[in-house]
Amino acid sequence: MSIISTFFSVWGSGVSEKSFEIFWVHQFFFIDFLSQEAETNAKNMELEIGRLQKNLEQKDQQLQDSAFSTEKVYTFSIVYLSSLLLFTVI
Repeated sequence: MSIISTFFSVWGSGVSEKSFEIFWVHQFFFIDFLSQEAETNAKNMELEIGRLQKNLEQKDQQLQDSAFSTEKVYTFSIVYLSSLLLFTVI
């Protein structure tokens, strides 16, 4: 069964061929609208993912810097306490 005969069997014989054409033109524009919406949403999601990735990289760098600073302070403290201990023993 063709699309045209299916359409007329569903909508009845009172539907003209012009109405059928108008129906499909509307369907085409609706599908085009939906695809444009999907493309816009996809682009917006890509931008958001990029922004989140950049934010994550910045937070990771801050965490690495903080860990490095903490390690330096810890190392300095151990060296300082070791020297104090050395002087108290002497």
